Amino acid sequence: MAQSSSTKAEVQARVNAVYDMLLTGLTTTQLVRHCSEIWELSEGQIQVYISKARDLQLIDSQVERPQWLMQALSKLQNYERLAGEKGNIATALRCIEMQARLLRFELN
Repeated sequence: MAQSSSTKAEVQARVNAVYDMLLTGLTTTQLVRHCSEIWELSEGQIQVYISKARDLQLIDSQVERPQWLMQALSKLQNYERLAGEKGNIATALRCIEMQARLLRFELN
C-alpha cells in the first residue's frame, strides 16, 4: 500500500473518477478491486471515496426540472455544433429535433 498521504487535488480527482465509474454501473466490489489496483489504497480509503462520490450523485439527483432542462439543452446544442463541424448534418438535425421536443415545440 502507498505510504504517502494524498493531496486534496488527488483526492478530488479520485472521487471524481469513482463518480464516473459509478455511472458506468460498477458494483462496490468491482470499484474496490479496480481502485486498489490503480491507486494501491486500502479498502477503507476506497470506501471513503465511494461515499464522497455517492454524495455527489445525491446532489446531482436533486437538480430541479428547469435546471435539468437547461443542462440537457446545452448538451444538445454542443452535440449539434460538433456534428455540424464534422459535416454530420443528419446528427445535427436530430439534435435540433430533440431540443424542440424538450421545449415542447410542435414539429410538422
